[in-house]
Parts: sequence; structure tokens; C-alpha cells
Amino acid sequence: MTAPRHPTIEIDASKCTVPFDCKKCLQACPQAVFLVTAVKVERVHRMQRLHRALPGRRHYDYLSPVGSMKGGGMKEIYEAKNYSYELNPDMLKLLREEFDVDKVTSKFTEAIKGKSAGEIEAEGKAIFEEYGRNWIRQSQKLGEEYPDRTYEVLLEAIDKTGGYLRFALAPQRFLEIAYLSTQEISILPEVANLLPCRHACLTACETLHRDLGIDALVQMEAQIPKDGYCQFAARRA
Repeated sequence: MTAPRHPTIEIDASKCTVPFDCKKCLQACPQAVFLVTAVKVERVHRMQRLHRALPGRRHYDYLSPVGSMKGGGMKEIYEAKNYSYELNPDMLKLLREEFDVDKVTSKFTEAIKGKSAGEIEAEGKAIFEEYGRNWIRQSQKLGEEYPDRTYEVLLEAIDKTGGYLRFALAPQRFLEIAYLSTQEISILPEVANLLPCRHACLTACETLHRDLGIDALVQMEAQIPKDGYCQFAARRA
């Protein structure tokens, strides 16, 4: 498997002179590709910085006035904000503990003892569909209870496009939370080719789009027994 190639983004320093006052890059690209941070605040100037939120990022520093002279003195009008663009670790911990994959695989292992192939498929469908449905709904619930700056900008982008970007930005947010909070599911070798855990992923994707009021077609396009990996796709219906 080859390593992913990230796009190269060049920032034109002659045009990007006041990123704090502009922030058009954040509005156009809400997936935290860019960050705007305050380097320092002086009585007359604020040092601004725009950089890419990607490995090997390049920094550009700028100065711009932030104060006004009143009554012969300087009045500072800027206060730096500390934004968090990362998923809350406490949220991920809660999901990881509640939806421990070892528990659901142990439940499945016990349920299929002495069962035929058809019965194993039925048990797997029932167990993992329930797991996927509860898993994604709790991920959505906690994702809204633990907002971060990335989510705020994402919602702003959806609002500014009249809801058009609701698909696929909103589902992407909660799917990211769900999958980052859990680890790979290991199934007994003798039933691995049946891939019963696929029902968890399919049900999670279908439930999420339905609960968000998004009409989407969810399909499984690749699976481990045949392709060496699993891949799911959701397309606007």
C-alpha cells in the first residue's frame, strides 16, 4: 500500500496580509486545512500568522494595527481566542468504553456456538446491526455535546450554502468520531469470510443519514476477504 500524497498548498504572502481580518480560507475550506493564530499582541500591532494544518507546514507572519488612539492614549481592542480543532479526548474515551469491540465480538462468539452457516449469518446480522445503530447514534449525540472549532466552521459552511453542504460534511463529522473512538474488529477465523461485522458499518451509515434527514444510498464497495480492505460509500440519492 502506497502512502497517501497530500496536496501542496502555496500561500501568496503578497495577497494574504491580514488573515485574522479576512479568514476567507477558513470559510472556503472548513476541514481545518488552514489555521489562523495570534503570535503576539502589542499595544499598537497584532502579529498574525496563517499556516496550513498539514505536515511540513510553512508559516507566514504579518503585522496589522489593532488599536485606536483616544484621549491621547492607546486602547487595545483585540483579545486572542484559543480554538481547539481536535476531537475531545474525553468524548472518544466515553465511546471507546461504551462500544468496546471486544465485548460485541465476545457476544457474537457465544451466540454462534454450534450454529450452522445460515444461523451464524442471522446472528451476526442481528448483533452487529444493533451495535452499529447504537454506536453511530451515540457518536452523533456526543459529537454535538462536545463541539470544537472544526465543527463550528463546518456548520457555518452548511449555513452559508443554504444547507447544500449538509451532505456530506455533517455525516463525515460523526463517522469520523465513531471510527476514531473504536479499534479494528477481530472475528474468529472460521467465520471471518462471512464478514458479519459489515452489518455494523452498513447500519451505522444508513442510520446516520436517515437520522440527519439526508436521502443517501449506502453501499459496500470492497470487503476484506476479496479486496483486503473494507470500503463503504454514501451517495446523494
